[in-house]
Amino acid sequence: MANENGKPAPDTIERLAKRLVDDTAAALGGAWTGLSAADRETIRLCAVDAAGLQVSGLLARSELEKDIWDTEQRQINAQLLNIAAVGQGHVADAFWTAFEIAGKGLGILIDKAL
Repeated sequence: MANENGKPAPDTIERLAKRLVDDTAAALGGAWTGLSAADRETIRLCAVDAAGLQVSGLLARSELEKDIWDTEQRQINAQLLNIAAVGQGHVADAFWTAFEIAGKGLGILIDKAL
């Protein structure tokens, strides 16, 4: 789950990012295919950032870490809101729903590991 520096392991982030993209695509249904390649790449990059954020957020202990987490989440959301092809906010809503669901599963795994 985490490496010796307390950072999320890259394979954990990659798997979680793939799940976020897959779940977002599923939630968008046919609208996913209507997105441009650039929009899908933006979602993929946001998923990588969000996956790292998801893991680090679960491990965040200090108020500063939580503030950084909130700032990064707002930046990801701003990028998602720029994807207007599907409708304002719909991509962001689908993405953050997938994020929340994945986070619940990840939280259970961390609890079991501790």
